[in-house]
Order: sequence, then structure tokens, then C-alpha cells
Amino acid sequence: NLCVESAKAGSIFKMISAMAASYYKEESVGSVLMNYSGDYFGNLFTNMGEGTVTGCLNRIMGFNEPLVCDFGELRNSMEIEDLETLYGAGTGDSVKCSPMYLAMITNAAVNGGKVYRPYMLEEVIDSITLNVTERKAEPDVIYSIEQEYTKDIRNNMEYMASELGLEPEGSEEKTYVMTGTAKEEAAYETHYLAGAIDKGEGEVVSVVIQQKNAKSKTAEADIGNLKTVFGYIREGGIR
Repeated sequence: NLCVESAKAGSIFKMISAMAASYYKEESVGSVLMNYSGDYFGNLFTNMGEGTVTGCLNRIMGFNEPLVCDFGELRNSMEIEDLETLYGAGTGDSVKCSPMYLAMITNAAVNGGKVYRPYMLEEVIDSITLNVTERKAEPDVIYSIEQEYTKDIRNNMEYMASELGLEPEGSEEKTYVMTGTAKEEAAYETHYLAGAIDKGEGEVVSVVIQQKNAKSKTAEADIGNLKTVFGYIREGGIR
């Protein structure tokens, strides 16, 4: 299941690195995200040290803790062996994340910091009466990230959605997007698009598109896919 299996995160990991930076340095990283350079987060993680980095990420979002869901177990990992790979953790090159986990963090960045446990089965419905016979899951907040650690990411995602033309004119629903690329060996790289729509009244729908592409291919097709998914969300087909 590619939604669950962890994969190289690459620069989409900046949304998590930015939270760690805000937590550790207690200062805004908005300008860093706006003029993104992996060097900032790579150098920061190197200065923090492995123990501080992993401890920080565990405290604010349980990054290294296995998360049991009704469809499987989500696992993230940092492959840190030396200073070079510690630097790579800051840039996302030494990190493997579950796309589902990235969608959880995307949602939290927009919804005010609530990290929800994802689930597949919500309720059982009688096929004849259409009555709900059993509730299988309820919204479960497993971590609460302070908004001061998510606001720079939220602002950057709002700006990016506007720049990519993904914010419909006159819409009351706010759109948020962050992009990233994980460099692979050979002729391919993985493109990430993390997006969310704030539908109001506390409802935020998030999505992560993970697409392996030839390095020569542009991300235009990926943006088109995200537009299509956003259309389904706005019509209520995805929630």
C-alpha cells in the first residue's frame, strides 16, 4: 500500500523541519520557506545533533513512534549514521515518511495543530435499512502542535496555492499547497504535492500526491492531478 509504506521524503520534509526549527529556535522561519534552501535546515539539524532532533520531533508530533491504524501501521525513519546524513535529515534526503503521515501533518498545519489518527472504516451500515449498525471510529487527536510552530507553514502553503493558480477566485474555502522533490538514483525523481482545503466550521480535507517521474518531466501534470482532486473535495466527493 503506497499510501502507508514509507518512502524518501526529500524537500517536502521542509514542513516538518520548519516545525522543528520554530520549536528549537523559537523564531519565525517564514522567510526561509519563502526562499527555500535545504542548507538552512540541514545546517540546523547538524547543529542540533541527532538526539535533540529526534527528541524534538517526537515531542511535538511523535515522528519516530509507530502509529497503529485500522488499515495498518505507519512508520517513519531517519537514516542517520554521521554528520552528512544528519544534514540530510534536515533536507529530507535521509528521511523516509509514510505519505499518509505527511497528509496528517499537512492537515495539522492548516487546522490549528491537531494531528488526527487516520482510519478507513468509520461505520457499518445495514444494506437494507441503511441505518448505522455500528460505529467503528471517531475523530482521535493524538498530538496537538502549538500554532506558533505551524503558522509559517500555513502562510507559505496559502501563498503557494495562489502562485500555482489553485485558489479559485471568490471562493470562501481557503486552499493550501506545498511542493517537494525527492531525488532518486538513475533517471527518476519523486514529486510530492501536499495540499489542503479549509472548508470552514473546523473541516479541513488534506491530500498528498506522490508521483515518480522522469527527471526531465515537469511538474505540470502533477499540478493538474491536484486540481482534479481539489475539485472532488470542493464538490464533497472526498472528505
